[in-house]
Amino acid sequence: MSFRNEYEKELLSSAARTSSGTGDTVTGLDNYHDAVLHLIITAASGTSPTLDVVVQECIYGSEGVSTNWVDAVTFTQASAAGSERKELARFGGKLRVKYTISAGASFTFKVVGAFKD
Repeated sequence: MSFRNEYEKELLSSAARTSSGTGDTVTGLDNYHDAVLHLIITAASGTSPTLDVVVQECIYGSEGVSTNWVDAVTFTQASAAGSERKELARFGGKLRVKYTISAGASFTFKVVGAFKD
């Protein structure tokens, strides 16, 4: 996908992380439906380190409550610095990043997206 009119947004800011977690809900994407997502890993350390990163989208439950999250994009498991690009089409207005880091590992990484309406 190549976008002429795009909006760039960090879904997860760059930081050194040593444990698994879930990023904050990214809102303000209601007017966008297609995206190019980038996982950028600038450092990795530990014995046999692994990092699994998934971008999830919100599926509205009963009465419009946004508590249902489904995996929309799964990046390839990483064990070293590098980057990967994935495309996402026709998503809802809310996204978040969920990541799993192996025991004893440390990764510095971020997830950014370019969004198009």
